[in-house]
Amino acid sequence: KDMDERLVRGDQTAFYSLMRKRCINNKDFSDAVFLVGPQRQVVYGHRCLLAARSETFRSMFSQMPSHSAASRESPINLPEVRPEVFLTALDYMYTNCCTLTSDLAPDVMSLSMEYNLDGLRKLSARFLLDGMNVETACDVLQSAVIHAQPDMLQKALDYCMKNAHDIFMTEKFNELSPETLGALLRGDSLEADELEVLNAIRKWARGNAIVAGRHMKEVSSSVIPLVRLPLVSPDELTKIEEENKKDMVIPMQQLAAAWRFHALKENTPFSYHTTLRLGTKHRESHKYLPKVFS
Repeated sequence: KDMDERLVRGDQTAFYSLMRKRCINNKDFSDAVFLVGPQRQVVYGHRCLLAARSETFRSMFSQMPSHSAASRESPINLPEVRPEVFLTALDYMYTNCCTLTSDLAPDVMSLSMEYNLDGLRKLSARFLLDGMNVETACDVLQSAVIHAQPDMLQKALDYCMKNAHDIFMTEKFNELSPETLGALLRGDSLEADELEVLNAIRKWARGNAIVAGRHMKEVSSSVIPLVRLPLVSPDELTKIEEENKKDMVIPMQQLAAAWRFHALKENTPFSYHTTLRLGTKHRESHKYLPKVFS
């Protein structure tokens, strides 16, 4: 091997511009046709490049006619994919770059995993985390749960727990899945008092019950057990019990367990429900909470 041999790079900006102008979604010399979205928007591609970038496309194309005319007569239907999302993925596959927005990124991440585009998945995750704010945090958290991204999930959870009060007030909070909401409410680091947690669940359940045409009790059944009722005072628990008669969202056994804590006081064993959160407001009854010794 020649010792003087080294990699030299051309003008990447010019390359990017040329690829976008002459190749991406260009009918000339294309040998793959996609019908994207419910309106069946026509998008053109080049098999060789797509197969090189994605094992999913390689597998797909290997089972299809190779002649370009035949491929155009048998377009690939993608009715569930938004055209702008698919074009963003094409942009990445052709140029290794793409333009993302907070609206596009979650769906681009989903598509990147479907087509085994790990680089695009990482770009989408980084974009979502870098731009995370109170209004977008729930979307980031939801994406992390749906796509099983542990690093992204932890960072999104940390942000949401720290900003819980503001997060609970957003419309996006009401759109969280039960699984995602559960991941948030299990945290000891949640900077919210238990009364605030309960009210947030009620608001979430009320909205989702209307959308799903189901009862609040049914909608909230997987998350209401995460409310740590022993942390509220006896007076507060009395009010909660009275309010619960309207919708019966809180199971009777959960209320009974909270009353048992106040009756037994220091004899209560340590549990999830007797663990203070970071945002729990002090009550006199907390002196009876079981102590944890490390």
